[in-house]
Amino acid sequence: MHNIYLTFTKHRESGLCTSNELIKIIENIKPDVIFEEVAPSRFAAYYKEQSVSTLETNSIKKYLETHKIKNIPVDKDVDMPEIIDNYKKYSYLNDYFFHSSIDYCKLWEKNVQMSDQYGFKYFNSTAHTEISDNLHKMERLLIRRSQSDKLDSLYNM
Repeated sequence: MHNIYLTFTKHRESGLCTSNELIKIIENIKPDVIFEEVAPSRFAAYYKEQSVSTLETNSIKKYLETHKIKNIPVDKDVDMPEIIDNYKKYSYLNDYFFHSSIDYCKLWEKNVQMSDQYGFKYFNSTAHTEISDNLHKMERLLIRRSQSDKLDSLYNM
């Protein structure tokens, strides 16, 4: 029987969420394989060309220097126009939430502060799950209150 560990991370370093801290987690787990949030079409850019990087890929590259394991991309392939379009939609929704609720802004900021202060221990804790759940509840409430079909459609995507 195999163990599966799912680790919540960030794509960019911030506070205690660093490549070095993620390496410590990976070294502690000692995985046989790493499934990572990278689209197969972008895998070479991260690992062969090294033209782009994230906190996660930097950590995995460092780990691979001393460990012979497979790392497998598991994200969905998406073309650049779709990525840009999705980012615009996400930004539009975020702007709506931040301009609609001071409580939402405060909870979001608490989430950022906690992740910076406690790093991956926070991201992989029940405290983070609770804050994330509360943010999602607030988002759904704000969407309902807006009575906007456009916002509802964007949020459900």
